[in-house]
Amino acid sequence: MKVIAIILMLSGAILAGLNIRDEMRGETEVYSPGYSSSASWSPTHASEDRKNSNFRGAMNYQWIYASLLIGAGFFTYSLCRSADKTDPFSPDLKWPDEKE
Repeated sequence: MKVIAIILMLSGAILAGLNIRDEMRGETEVYSPGYSSSASWSPTHASEDRKNSNFRGAMNYQWIYASLLIGAGFFTYSLCRSADKTDPFSPDLKWPDEKE
């Protein structure tokens, strides 16, 4: 379970890094479903220079997606940590009669 949490956090961090690059360049690609079945999920280019490309909306979507991945990773990791504290077979469990 910790591996899943770490994968979620790393993938969110990678997407956040790509978002920083796209913000600096002023261009991004948005994947959306196409009109025909053969061209589904085709990339659409959005740019700050073009008025009708909705660059800000595309970047907002990408920032939210990266933030949700990082948040899900932290949430999953915190669940693992709290489960380790109460698991009697965990090496991290502190028994009441043990001294620190």
